[in-house]
Amino acid sequence: MKSVALTCLMGLSLFGCASFANQKSSAVRTRAAFDMACAADKLQITPLSNEMMERATYGVTGCNKKASYVYTPSIGAVLNSPIETASMAAADGPKAN
Repeated sequence: MKSVALTCLMGLSLFGCASFANQKSSAVRTRAAFDMACAADKLQITPLSNEMMERATYGVTGCNKKASYVYTPSIGAVLNSPIETASMAAADGPKAN
């Protein structure tokens, strides 16, 4: 009986963590869609830090743009870098000699 209760408790806590991670990435997606003038479904969200931590960093790409965001529970999603366009990212890349 104890193992069933423990299994249920662990499942609920993992679901809560997954739900919190989804909440954070959803907030980042909404903010990035506005900042980048790009439809939310066109954005790719990549965790750059541990999503289970209270504060998390995400990379966002879409519509030939790229930026990073920080999520904190008290503030929400905040732009953490300049929004780069594909031409800016290519200019910063390796150069041929």
